[in-house]
Amino acid sequence: MTYSDELGWTTARHRRGNMLLLCVAVGMLMLVVVALAFWVYLHFFSNQLLQDSSEKIALTAAQRLNDNNYSGKINNLIGGSRELVYCARQMHAKTVSQPNFSEYEPFAAQILAESREGARTLTIERDRYVAGVISDLRGLAQNSNVQPARELALFDASSDRPEITDFKVGSLENMESNVVALKGLPDLLEHDTTQNYFKHGKDFDFYRASIPLKLPAPDDDLDFQLSPLPIAVSETTAPLRLVSGKHFKPSLILREHGKDEIGNCKLVPSCVQLSMTVKLQSKVTQELQSSTLSVSTACTNGSLPEPKE
Repeated sequence: MTYSDELGWTTARHRRGNMLLLCVAVGMLMLVVVALAFWVYLHFFSNQLLQDSSEKIALTAAQRLNDNNYSGKINNLIGGSRELVYCARQMHAKTVSQPNFSEYEPFAAQILAESREGARTLTIERDRYVAGVISDLRGLAQNSNVQPARELALFDASSDRPEITDFKVGSLENMESNVVALKGLPDLLEHDTTQNYFKHGKDFDFYRASIPLKLPAPDDDLDFQLSPLPIAVSETTAPLRLVSGKHFKPSLILREHGKDEIGNCKLVPSCVQLSMTVKLQSKVTQELQSSTLSVSTACTNGSLPEPKE
């Protein structure tokens, strides 16, 4: 073999070697691009699935806040109990101040005592109902963590099961009660107007929520508070719906940063807000991982229209 032949053979071998390295590099680059494409796709798919799951759980939780219009009924009972106590006090005062009605004083005193006791009993039952609703929501949060049943995997990437990290209940700002102000008791109407207990609407006035609706003394020791709930307008009930979290006002935290919290509400909440996360990680390297977050806020259905007499 001459020197020129040996040189040509060596040059050709180097070219083949360089071509092989180039093919390997291109192949590895394509694998990286494909892996990143699968990673982005899994991230998008997991985010969409997480958003759907969080919205579904939020709506399910919000529906339980006024299931069968229980919250609306409790509000109406509290409003009716307040009026009953006021009327019983007025009747008893009349039997005391006017001799012509003095013989009815024992009967009026009994009605007054029973109406006051009924108001206290109603408060206790409301607290019991609120505790049951909160307990139900805690169970919903715990059981929802097992969905979906298995982790998602695609090529070299996988996602863990979604987890509820934050769960709060409360109401929307400026949401009042569903109890309409009746005009059959002018003295009580004047008192409540003076105390700014009303929210004035276009067609009617209704009571404010989450504030003590104190009666005149000596009945100002009784607790009358109404839960926030969308009122029926023109006999149309507000639907169960997703809302913006911008105006959400929390009253109780059930879970924060993945840790369950203790506590209870005084009034029935009307909205829920939950945050869910899911972790994505690479099966090739543990350093490549990320997480996605979804926040959903839902408001319960409004009160049903009061039946016409």
